[in-house]
Amino acid sequence: MNNRILVIEDNSDMREFLKTLLEDNDYTVYVAKDYEEGLRLAAQEKPDLITLDLLLPDHTGFKLYRVLRTDRDLKDLPIIIITGVVTPDYPRIHLRKFFDEERAVRKPEEFLEKPIDEEELLAAVNRCVGYRRYSPSFSY
Repeated sequence: MNNRILVIEDNSDMREFLKTLLEDNDYTVYVAKDYEEGLRLAAQEKPDLITLDLLLPDHTGFKLYRVLRTDRDLKDLPIIIITGVVTPDYPRIHLRKFFDEERAVRKPEEFLEKPIDEEELLAAVNRCVGYRRYSPSFSY
């Protein structure tokens, strides 16, 4: 059985890019465009991995991250953050502060910035699937 990945991304072009790339590499992919759909599919499908954009239209990906990491049934799902939120106005220091403040929850396994490098993404996905219970390699 193929590993199952849930892609949570509000940008339709990026969603399609990630879905196609992952399916072309033999992953089963579910896609969600917002907080509600992402949370529903995570609970329903229990994927092997979630990729999560931090900026979503209805609620932020930050909120969804907290919910996923504190839900009894979902907290152990590996998460790769994929975002374009790192800008001069919103540097990595803000992301560091967010994840440092979330001490009660596990940090993401990987953190990738847009635009996404295909090889970097596939390497991150390959590191994450099958390593649910291990320490995250997240660094900032």
